[in-house]
Parts: sequence; structure tokens; C-alpha cells
Amino acid sequence: MIKYSAATLAKAQYISETCSACRRCQRDCVFLSQQGQTPDQLFGDFVTTGKMDPKIAYSCQLCQHCTLVCPHKLDLAAAFLAIRQDLITQNHGRLPLKQLNGVRFNQIFSNFKLFTYTRKGD
Repeated sequence: MIKYSAATLAKAQYISETCSACRRCQRDCVFLSQQGQTPDQLFGDFVTTGKMDPKIAYSCQLCQHCTLVCPHKLDLAAAFLAIRQDLITQNHGRLPLKQLNGVRFNQIFSNFKLFTYTRKGD
């Protein structure tokens, strides 16, 4: 079982207690509208059970549009990012979903000289 940090749980708790379930964030966000739960429900369940499917945390694009339209300015992206970070920490640096292996490959090989080009001064 994943042990989430106190900071992550505090962010989730704040969202679950502060969200008024107005659904403004869900109107403009495909991800949130597909979840079928308001942020207070989604994060309330997370705080209660200590579990969240990694697919949910990694489905958020972290664009922060939800924060812009939220009357309480709740930062859902920061909470999802914190959950991601805890998942990777608990998984000893490995991504928790096989679907993300391409990202890891990019992180490893994008800095090799073979794949980069630096133009030296003229």
C-alpha cells in the first residue's frame, strides 16, 4: 500500500473540506467531467481510504484551469502532482503505470549528445 506524505494528505483534505461542489471546474475540464465526482468527493474518498488509482492522478494535465474557474481557487493540479510524486517515491523512482514508460525513456535519453544539438558560436 502506498504511504502518502502528510503534505499530500493535507492538500487533499483542504480540497475535500473547501470545495463547494459548484462543478465549475467540471464544466470546462474533460478529465474532471469524466470522473463523475466533484473534487470534494474525489479527494474526500482519497483522504478516507488513502487510495487513488494512479490513472486518475496521471490523467490530470496539470493545466490549472480548474484553479482559474474555482471560486475558492483550489489548486487541484498541485494535489494531483503531489500524489504523483508520492507514487514515484514509494515505487523507488519508477513510474507506477506501464503506459508511462515512454516518458521515462525520454527522460533518460533526451540528454545524450547523439540526440541533442548544440550550435557553438559563429
